[in-house]
Amino acid sequence: MGNRNVFFLLVLALLVGLALPSYAATLIAHWDFDNILPGGIVQDKVGSANGTITGNISSSTDSPDQLSGNTLDFGGATGDFLAIDNSSNLFDFRTTDDFSFSFWANPDLNGQPSVGGFNHRLFAIRNGANQTLQLILREGNVVRFGFAGVSGAQANPDLVFPLNEWSHIAAVKEGNNYRIYHNGVDVTNGSVAGGDPQPAAGSFTIGNAVRFNNSNSGPYDGQMDDFQVFTGALTSEEVENLFVGGGNAVPEANSLILLLLAVGGSFTYFGKK
Repeated sequence: MGNRNVFFLLVLALLVGLALPSYAATLIAHWDFDNILPGGIVQDKVGSANGTITGNISSSTDSPDQLSGNTLDFGGATGDFLAIDNSSNLFDFRTTDDFSFSFWANPDLNGQPSVGGFNHRLFAIRNGANQTLQLILREGNVVRFGFAGVSGAQANPDLVFPLNEWSHIAAVKEGNNYRIYHNGVDVTNGSVAGGDPQPAAGSFTIGNAVRFNNSNSGPYDGQMDDFQVFTGALTSEEVENLFVGGGNAVPEANSLILLLLAVGGSFTYFGKK
């Protein structure tokens, strides 16, 4: 390859790098719920944090309009949950960390004190000190997100979760701010952080919570789809992309970048002639 071609490719790489935006959030786990393997295994599309179905959870084709494929339908009984493999402590989130969750939910039952007097938990990561990173539906479908058992570390969104319709939820922790997005819109009306930075690593369950003594509480009754976990805080742009873009936080390369790459490849090829 001649010096002119090398120079051209270096310039092209610089242009592509400038054209592509940078993103602080990194996807570490993704369950699209499209396929359930033998044994009730739900595969992680990113790594090895597979889920195992426990109880009355079935597959459904009633997905959000923005997505295709199947969803999970949670029965709402005490023993119903998706247990995520956290043996590597991948989800060892602390109050000092930034992290984000994204998923779709379609609740069948209004939020209320659930079986055993607990609220409905859409997900929960609990440690041995009985501290839980969770997103819950309280009475009247009022949403709360943050660390239970750590004073003040939560978001209090101005949101009553709609019943019997799909909603996209993004739960974001950045610095001292906890935020909730509903269908791409930030609906947080209060956010404070506090407490000690103990890890939340331990049992990770979707659709319920498993307590430190292995009992479970707060089953969710309804459907869920396309559950994603990120290290780092999603931006409002990324949340919007997740809502309208079919589950992709980072938009695909635009036509200009693709054109630059095509021109660069052609130039290199014909330069060899």
